[in-house]
Amino acid sequence: MNDSGTAGAARWTGVHKVLHWLIAAAVLYQLSLGFDLGDLADDDPRRLEVLRLHAATGLTILVAMLVRLCWRLTHAVPPPPVTLGPTAARLSLGVHRAFYVVLLALPVSGFLLLAASAERVPLPGFDLPGFGPADRALRATLWWTHAVLAITASLMVLGHIGAAVRHAVLRDGTFSAMLPGR
Repeated sequence: MNDSGTAGAARWTGVHKVLHWLIAAAVLYQLSLGFDLGDLADDDPRRLEVLRLHAATGLTILVAMLVRLCWRLTHAVPPPPVTLGPTAARLSLGVHRAFYVVLLALPVSGFLLLAASAERVPLPGFDLPGFGPADRALRATLWWTHAVLAITASLMVLGHIGAAVRHAVLRDGTFSAMLPGR
């Protein structure tokens, strides 16, 4: 049985793979945009353009993660490879669950951060008004929350890449099973 309570599938579905790679690419792009935002001064004319891209990408990640969560809860996945062992398999499951939490919390915290600044929240095609007068303490708390989540996501991505390389070296089928078209 897997963590959704269903018997494990023999293979990852095409939808699992598409969502995995779409989200992976979006997260890498999003992290680069976020770090670019940190380098831009508040009065830099490019800041709004980068912020708009960052918000749109965050919204894309949020929607894709919600779709992925729904798909994951309703479709079986392959069991962990025997090369992992029980402790590593539990750790892997925990890390994957943590990815869902972090990648859902990041866009929500980003939206709340913008909304708490009393600025307009730039979304694709339109802007949402801020929630009211800026609250410096709330904004600072949300900024730190968003920053810690982004750093956590960055470290998790690096760890995930390391695990993928390990699976490729072990040739246990996990790495090749996630490649498109396999």
